[in-house]
Amino acid sequence: DVIAFEKAYCEYRLNRIESALKTIQSASQQTDKLKELYGQVLYRLERYDDCLAAYRDLIRNSQDEYEEERKTNLSAVVAAQSTWEKVVPEDLGLREATYELCYNSACALIGQGKLNEAMKKLQKAEELCRQSLSEDS
Repeated sequence: DVIAFEKAYCEYRLNRIESALKTIQSASQQTDKLKELYGQVLYRLERYDDCLAAYRDLIRNSQDEYEEERKTNLSAVVAAQSTWEKVVPEDLGLREATYELCYNSACALIGQGKLNEAMKKLQKAEELCRQSLSEDS
């Protein structure tokens, strides 16, 4: 299954998204790593409902240091649904403590046409990003 992940990842990076999906689906064991890539593939294919389900499953069933990244990806899916599918975003109950989460929240607001609120969120995201970058040497 290490080979399945490597093959699927190469296909994904080469923008052979459908091939990556088939490779992932044919893997005998679905590791967290493969499920992460599956979520990215579904996002690129704009299969947002399936992508949302994949990230929810990952968040619910994994215990590691990637939880914040998964929540960020989950919020990006909700923002994409709001923007491209005109779906009213659900409240995921995520704290906007990172610039990525704040940015994705702003994108969801843009999708709803709430531009003034979105601008405030974008300004907050920028501030959080500056803080984050200043903390990293």
